[in-house]
Amino acid sequence: MSKIKKMLYEIFVALFNPLSPIVILVIGFLINTFNNTPDENPKIVSWILKNLTSQYAFWALIFWLVSTILYSIHVERINQYKDQLREKELKIKLLNNELEKKDRAIEYNSGIIINRYSELARFNKQQKFKSLIKKFVDLSSTVQAAQVYQYSSNLVDNNFFRYRVDFLTGYAYESVEINSILQNYYNIPYELKIQFDEILKLIQDSYIQDFESDKTIELLYNEIEDKTVVLINKILKTMEDIQASKDKGLIASRVSDLYRLLSVLISVVQNEESSGVSIDLTKIGLKEDEVLKLKRTGILGSILLKDNYVFKHNGHTYKNGRLYVSFYANILEEDYIFLFSIPGEMIENESNGDLWYNVVNDIIKRFTYIIENEF
Repeated sequence: MSKIKKMLYEIFVALFNPLSPIVILVIGFLINTFNNTPDENPKIVSWILKNLTSQYAFWALIFWLVSTILYSIHVERINQYKDQLREKELKIKLLNNELEKKDRAIEYNSGIIINRYSELARFNKQQKFKSLIKKFVDLSSTVQAAQVYQYSSNLVDNNFFRYRVDFLTGYAYESVEINSILQNYYNIPYELKIQFDEILKLIQDSYIQDFESDKTIELLYNEIEDKTVVLINKILKTMEDIQASKDKGLIASRVSDLYRLLSVLISVVQNEESSGVSIDLTKIGLKEDEVLKLKRTGILGSILLKDNYVFKHNGHTYKNGRLYVSFYANILEEDYIFLFSIPGEMIENESNGDLWYNVVNDIIKRFTYIIENEF
């Protein structure tokens, strides 16, 4: 439809344009006709000249001349407007280019400002954390050092959860040696993590539910134990498969992560008086001491639980026997781990379990109060 309209418009312009070839041809024919003698014109033209006075033709020529002059003036003005429009379009294009350059400059400068603001905010946060843990350690008779970590997690290829842990700051007593993890990654298979969370949910439900009878409680504990045994076997099978790959890097990373998942699971379930679960790494060709040396995974316990977690350093270094309290906190929608170190000599007598249990609970209680009031 638009093509037809365009064609009709072009025909209209061609017919009524006083300078169009068609109009000029007609005008030329009229002038030639009037210049000829009656005998030189065709019969039909002679008839027209005879029946129509020359006055009409004269005024037609006058009208054509006036139209031509007006049209020429109009066309000239249109061309001038077109030239002006082109100049303005060029200026607009140049201005747009300038605006784009300025926008890019603003965006770049804004990025610098935002980055510097983020760096400043991160620095202020680190300073606040350092001041907080310094005060806590200095006022504590049991904590000799503290470290602060921030972590994030994401699901990779719907296959496993990856946790990235970054060191933020730390503080220790004079002469106390502390090795921090600047950055580390932990990987837990998706299926295993989901089953682990299901068991945790059952345990949490056992705290808040009102049970009608001891039989109901027993059924719940049996369900927890059954699911735990299934999960332990799956974790061990996964560790065995990784061990069989002979990939040293994969073994060092994934086996250590899975062992921590396994040990956290056992410790949580055994606290619920479910003693029917056990762990034996020798069946899959691994030794516990060797696995613990592969990678430091203590704070992974708090990450998996999203709660406080206590673990002990086993080895032949100056840290042997040192107890660590891993404190989980969500501050302003970000996840943090505060790691407190307790000297081994305070808990050498493991038969006195109440002593170190009270020490740990006291640390957690006091630091929880600080976090709640500071943030």
